[in-house]
Amino acid sequence: MPVFLPKKTNMNPSELDQLCAVAAGLHDRGYAFGSTGSLSLRADDYVWITPTDKPLSGLTTAQLACLAPDGRSLNRNAPPNDSAVHLAIYRCRPDVNAAIHLYSNYAVAVSCLERLDPVQPLPILTPQYLMSVVPLAVIPYFPLGSEQLAEAVATEAQTHQCLLLRNQGSMCMGSTLSEALNRAEVLEANARLFFLLRDLPVHTLDGEARNHAPAANQDAR
Repeated sequence: MPVFLPKKTNMNPSELDQLCAVAAGLHDRGYAFGSTGSLSLRADDYVWITPTDKPLSGLTTAQLACLAPDGRSLNRNAPPNDSAVHLAIYRCRPDVNAAIHLYSNYAVAVSCLERLDPVQPLPILTPQYLMSVVPLAVIPYFPLGSEQLAEAVATEAQTHQCLLLRNQGSMCMGSTLSEALNRAEVLEANARLFFLLRDLPVHTLDGEARNHAPAANQDAR
């Protein structure tokens, strides 16, 4: 079935193919399970997002939901419960064109810890994490799909590219899908290292953060 494209859009159908391919790759590599997780792309005044109640693996472009900025559905495919979070990011960040929400194991594990430093929830263990993710914001728990969650995300997204959602994993954004994907992967890798090294003496790069102008966030407004 051919994919529905609004009449006035610069979205190339191949970009939607890439969205489905990246979603499948995340599922197949264990970053998502069941029907958890969501990915979105923005083009003009339209947002394309993975649908509700479907695994990220095996999606086709014809199954993607298409939304207007106000959340109205523009095709027959139902959006996921966290679509309001994606839309909130796009409304406050005109430079962002892609967002990825994952329930990847280690990011979720960190988000469930009772005590988290709201300024630096994870130690900086690699230069990649320092350059691509830092600073990482912590979003308080609100039910998925709630107005409170969307508002909290919109507030922190203005000055961050990566968010840790309490008990709900990570949300990473970028000007391109590849950029958002890189941030999601690097965040998950640093979270995994945090647990692997937790009972060992560790050399961190936390001190470097004081002298680091976060390249990952230089376009954040």
